[in-house]
Amino acid sequence: HLKNLDKISHRYGVRSPELFDYLHYADYLVQKVVHYLDGHVGKDAYTLAFFADHGGHNVQAPGQYIVQPHFLARLEQQFGPGLVRAFASDQLWLDPAALARANTTTAQVAHWMEQNFPWLLKAYTKDQVAR
Repeated sequence: HLKNLDKISHRYGVRSPELFDYLHYADYLVQKVVHYLDGHVGKDAYTLAFFADHGGHNVQAPGQYIVQPHFLARLEQQFGPGLVRAFASDQLWLDPAALARANTTTAQVAHWMEQNFPWLLKAYTKDQVAR
């Protein structure tokens, strides 16, 4: 189970140098497994299958990851400090207390983002994704 592949791609993007470094390491791990199986089971005497729980792609604003300092600054100008609790290349986690202080909802923030960032086609809330 190569869980770090998912973690790294979420944190740095699917075309990042960090992910390519990890892919080289993952390739090395697979080579070790194949070498072990060749020696203990016999070459061509086994089937090795790989599965993934999902694919991945970079969601980018003109050549950049969506979550950039200027993007965060615009959100905090509009809704107040501390709004963004955490972020990845294309995901935001909003602080419920900051939303309450701003007297707003995640749906209103999503709508504001769609209206103010022309490169952002659609912003989904957790509730919308869970449906």
